[in-house]
Amino acid sequence: MINRLFVIATSAIVMLAGCTKSESSFVSMKVDGKTYTSTVMTDENHSVFASSQLFELSEDGFSFFYRNAMSSSGAPEITLMLRISDSTPTPSGMKFEFPSGPSSLDGYDTASISMTIEGRPMHYYAIEGWLEIDNVDNLNDDICAVNGSFAFSAKEEFSGKVIEITDGRLHNAFMARKRQSLIINAK
Repeated sequence: MINRLFVIATSAIVMLAGCTKSESSFVSMKVDGKTYTSTVMTDENHSVFASSQLFELSEDGFSFFYRNAMSSSGAPEITLMLRISDSTPTPSGMKFEFPSGPSSLDGYDTASISMTIEGRPMHYYAIEGWLEIDNVDNLNDDICAVNGSFAFSAKEEFSGKVIEITDGRLHNAFMARKRQSLIINAK
């Protein structure tokens, strides 16, 4: 009887140890101290579109693009957008600054927050800040998970009001993955 219980207990431990827990994916941040979070996704339940969440890697470097709605209790829904492009072939462990000059909107690298308050759309554009990519994990041929952090100050385009985005966190943020291959033109 004791041997049978031992075998059952050992089998249960082995089975549980072999199970993999699904990792959750989300982005969180504070906007002027108010916590916002994106929808939480898992390996089995995710909705990733290259038009809004894309990590592109090529021999010329990488591009990171994230745009998603985020919510907070008792506050208007906002849309966060982060864009970085760099010639670094492996961005893991690197920190990238958002441009702060008046011509920064002409370039690719930027961050912004959009929301509607009392029926009026408001757009806040980064005037300074950064994005740090801790690591990029390939989940399959189509999706990767990006871990990192970010913070920036953003200015509303008409009023000039500045908001502070702090404690930004990419927690296994699922991204559509695209690898460009070298195209050789044969003549």
